Amino acid sequence: MKREALLCMILMITFTPLFGHSFHAGLEESAGIAIGTGKGNWDWTDSSRDIQRYTPFTPGIALVTAYDLGPFFQMEGGVGYYWNSNELANGESRWVYEQQTLEFPLALRLFFVPRERGFYVKGGTALMILTGKATFHNRETREDLLLSGRARNRFHGGLQIGLGYQAKLLRGLGEIEAKYITFYTSPDYVRTDGSLGDIRFHRFGVNFRYYF
Repeated sequence: MKREALLCMILMITFTPLFGHSFHAGLEESAGIAIGTGKGNWDWTDSSRDIQRYTPFTPGIALVTAYDLGPFFQMEGGVGYYWNSNELANGESRWVYEQQTLEFPLALRLFFVPRERGFYVKGGTALMILTGKATFHNRETREDLLLSGRARNRFHGGLQIGLGYQAKLLRGLGEIEAKYITFYTSPDYVRTDGSLGDIRFHRFGVNFRYYF
């Protein structure tokens, strides 16, 4: 029953825009930074631990859809693949946490000027599926602290907000957008010492989209 409900959710998020009277489909390229946080032995925000963070740029690519709901509103959907990475320094040790996600976003946009393309704000949710094998490894020795790179729970919900600008081009639509997205449920991993901790990413990105 859970699988059927999950499949229904994926189909609704991905293909709902097809039923809009003004439908747009296109591609997205994303570049951003991902900040990891955790709890317990995984708490990277504890100032007493003298932990420094480094956030390299992380890429993403997506198929995106949108359709007009009226003069002010537009619905956004699609499917994207994102590479998340965060580096930590604790004393002389440097550790890299990497995780990949397949994401199905669903957001509602509000345009500032009706019936014209321009600035908009958006908010919504996302289905986030952990893919591949996550690692939490030492940069020098390659020691991995994860007993298994597979989280005990692969399916998660996310929250997103953004501010963007959409413009009519000679052919299609162009967009640039600043977006923040985070897990509101946490992936659970088992470390090699047997401890269980949850770690999640908070990703800030700039998205470039072209709708055909």
